This record gives sequence, C-alpha cells and structure tokens, in this order.
Amino acid sequence: MATSADPGRSLRRARILVVEDNPLLRELFAVYVQTLGYEACVVPTGGAALAAVASQPPDLLLCHVGMPGLDGMEVCRRLKADPTTRAIPVLLHTGGGEESQAGWREAGADAFLRKPFSREELRARIRALLRM
Repeated sequence: MATSADPGRSLRRARILVVEDNPLLRELFAVYVQTLGYEACVVPTGGAALAAVASQPPDLLLCHVGMPGLDGMEVCRRLKADPTTRAIPVLLHTGGGEESQAGWREAGADAFLRKPFSREELRARIRALLRM
C-alpha cells in the first residue's frame, strides 16, 4: 500500500544497476535480476556506471571487480565517497583471487561474492541489501 508521504513508492520495483564488461555475463545477470522481480539496468564499464548513477540512481549496484579501465573497486570508492550516492548498496563480485576479496571492505562495498556462486546466494545478498 502506498503511503501519503510517498505515493507509489511501495509499488515501484527496485532498480538494480548491473555493471559487467563481459556481454554474456551482463545479459545473464540482467535476466536473473528481472526473474527476481527487479528492474535491471545494464552497463559495460565503470565510467558508464558512474554516469548511470548520476542520471538515475539505482537502489543497488551489482558490479564486477575486474573490469578494464575504471574497475569495480574504484567505482565503489567513488560512490561511497560522494554524500549523494554513499547510501546506495554495492555488491561486488569477482572470479579473482584473494587480492580481490581483501580490498572490497576497504573500497566501501556492502557485500562481496566470489565466483562461482549460486543463484540462491546472489538472491539472498540482493534481498538483504535492498532491505538495508
């Protein structure tokens, strides 16, 4: 039921920005996010992610760590350093090694997934972060 203070808010689907440089994985994440009932917006680069956040802030950012150019850790650092975007939950994911895992907290990410991960694990992290 919508509240009088914010009509329609409870009826709006959460918007998840998927940042993934691999076209196949980008599409896979988008389809999965949509099957969970969320709106998916997809971009291929860190720079495109920052531009998308500036134009229409998402409810959650699902971002690959190891992208060329502006990587996921730097995207997260920039979002968390900006008072207007720091509250957006960031879920980083990677197939990388320990060095990727070690830096996610320092970058300010709210959660981290190491590939391979299950759909159930991804679903649980997304739901938990959207409740924050």
